[in-house]
Amino acid sequence: MGLSKLAAGCRACPYVDTCGHKRMEAVGFLPLFQSAAQPAAESAAQPLLRETMEIRVDGKPVTVYVDEIEKQLTRELYAHLGLQYGA
Repeated sequence: MGLSKLAAGCRACPYVDTCGHKRMEAVGFLPLFQSAAQPAAESAAQPLLRETMEIRVDGKPVTVYVDEIEKQLTRELYAHLGLQYGA
């Protein structure tokens, strides 16, 4: 993304308001937009990190995802209402 302004020759022209062939000249670039987009691209490239938790099933430790446990609990809570939650 850059900054631009009307060229000096066009600013001095008497037909500057009605002319359809105006020329622009570059003033500079805004590095702000590049740095703002960079963290979003970096986070999109990383794998999704999911919170895990270790529970014991039959005395053995099993690693599970917290969001899956929350989803299952919500299904069980709303099952008696006849709602198809998450379907």
